[in-house]
Amino acid sequence: MHSNCVFDMRATGNTDFARTYLVTQRILTDSTTISLTDDAEPSQVGESVTFTAFVAANGSAATGIPSGTLQFAVDGSNVGEPVKVDATGRATWGTSRLKVGTHPVTARYVPSADTLFLPSTSLEKLHTIRP
Repeated sequence: MHSNCVFDMRATGNTDFARTYLVTQRILTDSTTISLTDDAEPSQVGESVTFTAFVAANGSAATGIPSGTLQFAVDGSNVGEPVKVDATGRATWGTSRLKVGTHPVTARYVPSADTLFLPSTSLEKLHTIRP
């Protein structure tokens, strides 16, 4: 990408290529990804289910562990309060209130003010509850 940026700037004289390159590098370095897991399924109505989310930096040049919170959502709506990310980048949320059916669950990372890491949202994890 760097060599393409240099070529484009030399060929056009347009410094916007350099600005775009720098923004892209920041996004690649400071972006995050979330892995979301759940208890074995299917679960029964009233049974406690725990969801664990792990947020990590995408870029190999990133330093440190992302800090902040993870907001869990079920069926597209936030549930509970945001959960603080621990020193390993992990947060858990549990419930025994899921109704019968298959529920899409996600976790959204909200960085703390003192971190350079960028927000992200996990892929949906489907969890099935049986009667």
